[in-house]
Amino acid sequence: MTVAFLILPAGPLLAWKRGDLTGAFQRLWVAAVLAVVAGLAAFALFEPRKALAAAGVALGAWLIAGPLAEVAERGRLMRAPLAESLRRLRGLPLGAWGMTLAHLGLGVFILGAVVETGFKAEAARALTLGQSVSAGPWAVTLDQVQVVEGPNYLAEQGRLTVRRADGAGRAATVTPERRFFPAGGQTTTEVGLDFRGLDDVYVVLGERTEVAGRPAWTVRLYWNPWARLIFLGPAIMALGGALSLMDRRLRLGVGARRRKPA
Repeated sequence: MTVAFLILPAGPLLAWKRGDLTGAFQRLWVAAVLAVVAGLAAFALFEPRKALAAAGVALGAWLIAGPLAEVAERGRLMRAPLAESLRRLRGLPLGAWGMTLAHLGLGVFILGAVVETGFKAEAARALTLGQSVSAGPWAVTLDQVQVVEGPNYLAEQGRLTVRRADGAGRAATVTPERRFFPAGGQTTTEVGLDFRGLDDVYVVLGERTEVAGRPAWTVRLYWNPWARLIFLGPAIMALGGALSLMDRRLRLGVGARRRKPA
């Protein structure tokens, strides 16, 4: 599977039955350099440092940069006048753009899956009012807990402030709940969500307890980095498929049934 991903960007540059794999990779050397740089940057910047996750980032970057390099090759970017390159790109069929988006979307999905799986963090702690817990670069502070009444349930609703652990950036407020349904005797939790760019931050309010004689609640904090890319990648692939279906060259005419002479 990994080998197939590695040679995937070279596919559009290979002619049928007479493709030159070495020549195709030579035209993708810029994409290869960008992929290696992305992998090294991931290994240096993400904590904790994980070699396999950094390799996955490099693979995702390769699948993104490869199709872009293929489009640049078709348009002869940086090798022909700008007007000529734009003319070539406008002349590309929808099927070619659909294939590029499909490959690019696969790379975006792999980036999101690798980073979210390899670098996600979580933490749990019993907090009294005013105390905080942190996971990864994020921290939450328990500001208030109140009892609210729903249509068929009672809930303890927490009010927590989400901010970066270093204090930078804006703060946000989430209100997770722990709900009790008297009719069925069931208890459920409603997660507090804070979407930060490509990252997802989840906050869960748990059971009530005591810490040093003071009321406290178990708070769980989950940080899923680049989780949005997991959904953005398939959306890009779907868009590529839709463009390919719109290409007239790929449409098949439905033949009419031959009518018997009277």
